[in-house]
Amino acid sequence: MNREAQLVQAGFFRPVLDTLQDAGVNIDKLLSKSSLNRFDLEINENYVPVGCMYSLFCEIRQSEGIEDFFGVFGRKLELQGLSDWGEMIAFTPDVLSACQLALKYDNVVQTHERMVLEIDGPVCKVSQYFLDQAQPGREYADYVDFCYMLSGLRLAGGPDWEPLEIHLQSSEAPDFDHLLPRNQHTRIYLGQPMTSVVFPTAMLTSSMLGSGSGGPELAIEALPQTLPQVIEELLGSSQQAQIAHLDVIAELLDLSPRTLRRRLTEYDTTFTEVVENWRFKACLHLLEQDNTRVSEIAEQLGYANTPNFERAFRRWTGQTPGNYRDLL
Repeated sequence: MNREAQLVQAGFFRPVLDTLQDAGVNIDKLLSKSSLNRFDLEINENYVPVGCMYSLFCEIRQSEGIEDFFGVFGRKLELQGLSDWGEMIAFTPDVLSACQLALKYDNVVQTHERMVLEIDGPVCKVSQYFLDQAQPGREYADYVDFCYMLSGLRLAGGPDWEPLEIHLQSSEAPDFDHLLPRNQHTRIYLGQPMTSVVFPTAMLTSSMLGSGSGGPELAIEALPQTLPQVIEELLGSSQQAQIAHLDVIAELLDLSPRTLRRRLTEYDTTFTEVVENWRFKACLHLLEQDNTRVSEIAEQLGYANTPNFERAFRRWTGQTPGNYRDLL
């Protein structure tokens, strides 16, 4: 992919410009020098050349003397305000769904960006990397990207949640004091091939509606809103393992199996994928309960036998359920 073909949505860096403007900075000069004055930046979904954004970040550093992107802009970069893409990710039911959706459409906000989710037993890592070569200004795009990742996870973990590890592609050590006020346990690695956030695997089941807000409004928002969510709720409420079959769910929803399959394609998923996600999240909860045997979990999740469940869990996490539980 050549440089001219690489695009970024205006919403990715718009909060940076808004913050500077609120501080009294003449952003017209910055836009002119970076050639961004040629584009309508008021619509978050509008695309501009990535090279222009890199030039903007370089101008901000040189003209305004701002090198601490985390301290100045970090808390302004919120996933739900990024664009339609960001809002879609922010309002998924849980962290696992958010990660899966972000991976599926990882090149929407930046066409040269790719994302990866790796699960290794009790810890997992969500990462992003660029397809273009390193060039001036890209390290600040790296910082901005990290802030959006952290913002998304804080919808589940709370406003001051901190990850287990942070990996940055930049070789320069940024100031994390504003983003990580406690920073007691987070390990930070620089010069990495990908920008990554490492967090407990159990967090994949956490709600993306945030923590600690509570109240009636949250309860209403938490109701199932999509067909995959409705199916997961039915699976979670059932006392019969056989409910995991498509024909049973279709009957409960007063749909034909064919219609149910077709409706699920509208959400870019399949019945098998919905059941797989539900089983994974359910077993993470159940494994936290020491008094629940692995064989009982397998039965509750509708597996024909325990070895089938153990093979599925190893495929998800790289470890057996027993090893995972021992590491918690």
